[in-house]
Amino acid sequence: MGREAVPHSGARRDGGADMKIYYDGDCTYCSHFVKLVRLRKAVAGDVQLISLRDDNPDVARILRSDFNVNSGFVVEHDGKTFHGAGALHYLSTLTEPRNILSRLLSWIGASEKAARLLYPVMVIGRYLLLILQGGALIDRKGVPSRKDMKEGIGSRLVRLGLLLLAIVSGVRLGLGTAFPLPTEYLISVSALAALALTTWIVLFLRASYARAIYARIRSANWQVVVLYVCSWLLVVNAFDMIAIRRVAGFLAVFPLLGIAVDLYRNNRAQVGRVPAAVPFAILVFAFFPGLYLAPFYGGIAGWTLTIDRAQPVSVGGYKLVNEAGEEIWYNHAFFQPISQNGRFLRAFRAAELSDQNFMQFMFENYAHIYPTLEGGRMPHEWALGRFAYPSHNLSDSNARDYVGRFAPNRIVEIRVVTEYYSRDGKFLRVEKSEGYHPKALIDRQL
Repeated sequence: MGREAVPHSGARRDGGADMKIYYDGDCTYCSHFVKLVRLRKAVAGDVQLISLRDDNPDVARILRSDFNVNSGFVVEHDGKTFHGAGALHYLSTLTEPRNILSRLLSWIGASEKAARLLYPVMVIGRYLLLILQGGALIDRKGVPSRKDMKEGIGSRLVRLGLLLLAIVSGVRLGLGTAFPLPTEYLISVSALAALALTTWIVLFLRASYARAIYARIRSANWQVVVLYVCSWLLVVNAFDMIAIRRVAGFLAVFPLLGIAVDLYRNNRAQVGRVPAAVPFAILVFAFFPGLYLAPFYGGIAGWTLTIDRAQPVSVGGYKLVNEAGEEIWYNHAFFQPISQNGRFLRAFRAAELSDQNFMQFMFENYAHIYPTLEGGRMPHEWALGRFAYPSHNLSDSNARDYVGRFAPNRIVEIRVVTEYYSRDGKFLRVEKSEGYHPKALIDRQL
């Protein structure tokens, strides 16, 4: 993780011993580390902190050397050059113990082995921080011009978007045991994860590629726009990846956020503070309808359904039956705030619980929210009443229909009912199955 000291020609002509520390200026951890180190001026002389991402002749010389600057910083002092763990050990011997960090370095300086053991941990920490910042490794093939190497938020967001997409896809694959994937879904998610991860690795190794991609998106000529939109649509419509394509669409907004931020920074003197709200507005707009971006391609899960018009219309669900034999539909809005129809039933079946367990849960939930119904409000209307945001699926706000005749202590059964109607609304038939009888449970509670 480090190299021994080698001679160099960096000493001052007047015989002084100024020090140069070359570090990763894009790494917040590295920047704070080199600035917090307190060196003995009588020995170290004037200390120059030089970012290895600067357009600098000394930086170009270091990059052309054999030192791997991505695995350790470089110190030049008194005609010698130190790298990695060797540089850390050398600095620790020159540190004045004035604060916690300097005391720690002084302690490490007593043992070169301790420095060699600690330094790999520091390198790993730098890598992780660069990844979280959306940064990239230092290009060791040579320093580009200052114009080409400028790293704005846009190119960082390009990398972060790809990394998050790879992580989300990987997590979905990891959940395959608990929630098995159909073969086509498995193939598409695997391909998406591999593509996103591979692309991110390339952009992490070569920062210039991410900058070039972002510059192309920002240039916004029609060829780039068409390519960007087509690539996006290809990903989000690959097979039936509803959950993943929501995330993919949301992450596709990231470069657009970078453009909004850059435009505001460059033009805020002319346009004022109003554009500062643009990135926030884009995030809210994309997040609010469920990580979707307009025009809400493909519909939100549960909003679309393929219908065979040759078949009758079926209406199915659960009904509460009272002691007089009267029935009323169990409103799925009773499950607020998670009210998408069918989610709780799927959860129970995934846990290998019986339909009887689910109907018992339904009854206990109904008994719990009944006082709210007595007040004339559904659970989601407890605060704002009829001005409350509606439930996820369309439902009636018929709280008072349950009061009295369908009080919990009068319910004798919850049954599964399916009713069939013709296309013109004529009732055809009904199918009922034996359900759950909560009366015994109520008697025990009373």
